[in-house]
Amino acid sequence: MARYTLRQLEIFVSVADHGTMTAAADTLLISQSAVAGAINALEHAFGAQLTIRRKAHGVALTAAGRYVLDRAKGLLHAATDLELHAADAGAELRGSLTLGCYGTLAPTVLAALIDNYSRRHPYVDLDFFVGPQSDVQEGLKSGTLDLAIAYDLSLPNGLRGQRLFDTTPAIVLAADHPLASHPTLGLEDVADEPMILLDVNPSRENTMMMFSSAGLDPNIRDCPQFC
Repeated sequence: MARYTLRQLEIFVSVADHGTMTAAADTLLISQSAVAGAINALEHAFGAQLTIRRKAHGVALTAAGRYVLDRAKGLLHAATDLELHAADAGAELRGSLTLGCYGTLAPTVLAALIDNYSRRHPYVDLDFFVGPQSDVQEGLKSGTLDLAIAYDLSLPNGLRGQRLFDTTPAIVLAADHPLASHPTLGLEDVADEPMILLDVNPSRENTMMMFSSAGLDPNIRDCPQFC
């Protein structure tokens, strides 16, 4: 049986987030002595010093405190989800969900997905993060993201994927380009044309892989600093 309570963990997290016991007490609408008592009780239960209390300089966490903080937030999140789902035995999805998305995919898939999901599950607090695929992958590994939409290229071990859809690359040309009137084009038709490359993986990796598979070298044009 645990010798600490969720309320004590909540107070500890509030102190860590706000940096002072006074601010935590004001946020939680309790006395400063109650905050100090909860921290003391946790330190006694864990047999470790979690905080360094510096007069007029707030509260700093020890190494043990940082360890406990990370796991305390997880326990509080799990407790909240349990409370939300227990009322209807999971019949209706409730809680929070944070979705990550690789930046170049977001404009075409994210808005429609969020709209559809919010209609189907109105009690889920849906948040999202858009950024480079490396940041999205790091968010999945650290637990700050629950799931993500990304290219299935260079995915690290430990992530489980589900294919959503396949895409076909498109060649974009100026309307007056000599090749614009062709109904279909292959990479061999445009390999010699100057190309602007999005030099961010996995977009760069995917583009170079397509040309390499076709035995071609793209004519990548240097882009000015303002480009």
